[in-house]
Amino acid sequence: MERRKCPYCGEEIAATAKKCRFCGEWLEKPQQPAQRPAQPQPAPQIQPQPVQPQQPQRPAPQPQPVYQPQPTPNQPDPQPEAEEPQPEVEEYQPEVEEYQPKGFFQNYLVDCFLRPYADFSGVTSRKEFWLCYVAMIVASIGLTGLVLLLMAVAGVSGGLIATILCSIVGLGLVVPGLAISVRRLRDAGLSPWLLLVSLVPGLGALALLVMYCLPTKYEHEETETRFNMIDGIVTGGCVVLLGIGVWMSLSALGSLGQSGYDLGEFGDDEVGAAVLDEDYDEADTISVPVEAEPAYSGGKTLMDYVADPSWVRRGMAGLTELTIGNNFDEVADQTGSTHTYFHATGAIDDSNVTMRCWLTEDGEIHGRYRHENGTTLDANGFIQPDGDLYIQLGHAGSKSEWRLSPVGSESGIRYEGTWGRRHKPSYITFFED
Repeated sequence: MERRKCPYCGEEIAATAKKCRFCGEWLEKPQQPAQRPAQPQPAPQIQPQPVQPQQPQRPAPQPQPVYQPQPTPNQPDPQPEAEEPQPEVEEYQPEVEEYQPKGFFQNYLVDCFLRPYADFSGVTSRKEFWLCYVAMIVASIGLTGLVLLLMAVAGVSGGLIATILCSIVGLGLVVPGLAISVRRLRDAGLSPWLLLVSLVPGLGALALLVMYCLPTKYEHEETETRFNMIDGIVTGGCVVLLGIGVWMSLSALGSLGQSGYDLGEFGDDEVGAAVLDEDYDEADTISVPVEAEPAYSGGKTLMDYVADPSWVRRGMAGLTELTIGNNFDEVADQTGSTHTYFHATGAIDDSNVTMRCWLTEDGEIHGRYRHENGTTLDANGFIQPDGDLYIQLGHAGSKSEWRLSPVGSESGIRYEGTWGRRHKPSYITFFED
């Protein structure tokens, strides 16, 4: 069906409609029936009046014909045209994404610190600055736990990996750390060059801390932030990782004879810098009964085996530290000097110890030490000019020291002294092979 628009309201109606169903205006005036012509009324007769000579006669006014409206027959009101059903058309509703607040680490660690990696322009509010450092502290807790875990699991190699990892992370954070500091100083209305104040020892860092705490001079659009589930998982994971790392490190330190690592001098009943050699061969040591009370002997010392007493070293400088392990004979042959081989037995604080070693012609002593709990260590030492004996058990970073002086004995060459930082009493007697 043809349709047209109403000239009054602009709505669309049927082309044959006579009246708009929206605004009620007539589109075509309804036809009026032809009116009958008005019947002329007879003019009233005028009676002659006597002539008055004094006053001139004025013509009498003629009556005007009066329009008499004729009643019109009642016309039926036009009925509004029946509305045709229109198909319903769904209006397009654009999808509006619901605004989600940013997470704590997403906003303060990523958006405020890492994303503007080398952005030295702009400003950073005091709130964003300090909450950014709170997020970094949480992240550093997790990194510390990872480092401790690597050191506890992989020993020296794990410590090396952890050192490299920390160095890379530290170098990577230098640039964004400087950038956010510059933006904070500018936000406080200060010159970014004041960052150089930190180069002044002591008071420089304190002055810079005060400047970081100054209120902002600019208006900032606040970003709605919420500590969500992901933030909780990250925080909890960092704390758990630190706890595991500390626990495993303490467990490794507390089990020197069983952990498998050279962890230094700990415990009252174990030799410091103890390492359990899993491939330990019983042939590396010689079991010699320990005499409870060694008797007096002729006073022979290891100095008697030195080719020239003037060759002995004066101090620890230049001490040759050999890694012997289970390769006792191979390492001894590689030193390329005249050797005298010994086996020794003794005690440290009532714990039995044994040692197999060789003495060079210039007074150095090298060998393999074994504690009664199964701990084995490399032993490297020398005879001092006054005849005392210095032996280092283990290697640099996890070593203990044995300082002994010669005493008389009826059998063997006996030395007595102390061991370790706690100066535990000890003695050892050497027997030539």
